[in-house]
Amino acid sequence: MANRRLGMRVVSLAIAGGGIALFAAQAGVIPSVDFGSGPDRATTAALSVPTSSQPPAALAVLMAGAPSTEEAPPPALIVNDTYVRAQALDLPDGSGFAAPPALVEVAMGAWEDGLMPQIRPAAFAPAMAPAYPDTVEAPATTVAEQALSPFGLPCGLEITAEAGPAATIALGIAAPCHPGERVTIAHSGLTFSATTDAVGLLNLDLPALESPAHVTVRLDDASEAAALVSLPDIAAYDRVALAWDGDLGMELHALEAGADWFSDGHVHPAAPRDAAVAAEGRGYLVLLGEAATGMAAQVYTLPHGETSAEFSVDAPITRANCASRAEARVLRMEGGGRVEVTPLGFTYPGCEAVGDTLVLQNALRDLRLAAN
Repeated sequence: MANRRLGMRVVSLAIAGGGIALFAAQAGVIPSVDFGSGPDRATTAALSVPTSSQPPAALAVLMAGAPSTEEAPPPALIVNDTYVRAQALDLPDGSGFAAPPALVEVAMGAWEDGLMPQIRPAAFAPAMAPAYPDTVEAPATTVAEQALSPFGLPCGLEITAEAGPAATIALGIAAPCHPGERVTIAHSGLTFSATTDAVGLLNLDLPALESPAHVTVRLDDASEAAALVSLPDIAAYDRVALAWDGDLGMELHALEAGADWFSDGHVHPAAPRDAAVAAEGRGYLVLLGEAATGMAAQVYTLPHGETSAEFSVDAPITRANCASRAEARVLRMEGGGRVEVTPLGFTYPGCEAVGDTLVLQNALRDLRLAAN
């Protein structure tokens, strides 16, 4: 009785296993089954033999007992890299299974000769691995060497601008590869030139004529840099500036509160005063640029509403400018307002007047800063 029950269980498991195998074959899980199109739907043999070891024992048994061509076709062989199974399938017509991909049939002679070549369905053949070169050369790269100054500093032009006392701009210029060279500085219509030191640096205090103040620095090789800085106290000051180009030797003179020439209230290039006097309600003069080599300027500053001042321009007559045409500009700003620019043109007397001074007082009669 027990043997009978065991036999029934084996038959049930075989039927279930056959159904699972049939479903797996149709789904493509077992690619080596060919469902054929003949009347009996018998499968053909398809082999995939491992190359790393001898055929398993089950495969050896099938090879030894390969049927002749007069007998029924052999069962399909499903072989992978680790095992081999024999399975016979007979599908009835109208089963609904789609035709599987074409498989490569193993010639019966291979069985008889004991040859088991490794054959896989073409549809499931693994892709060919790409070929890689033995050596891979990195692409050539070039790194541009950055030019350095004799002191090892990178070349270029950099500027810094910060708000200083009395509405001035603390301007810093760094041009390490341009030591001892001229730079041109422009701000709100005021233009002048200066020279860097032995390491290409230049620092100066520039009286601002507007806020925000835009400052441009240019080298003779056309390199240029700009900065923008805000001056929160610019409305507390009035300014008059004189700017010119060339070796003209011009001078701006300011007479505060009706002072006489060469008195304590007379501010001029020979007595410019220090910026600290602004705290006392008095004015001072800043000299900018180099008249002999380029453009120069002079800027007079007076605290707004503290006192009045009248101005004149002196133009000494020298061998360098006698009998020549001169062009200059006068700029005026009051209480942080709009900058007014007045062109100033004249001709120097002949060279027989060398040593004299041309006073342009009438030309500046309307340039007066008055206290409120």
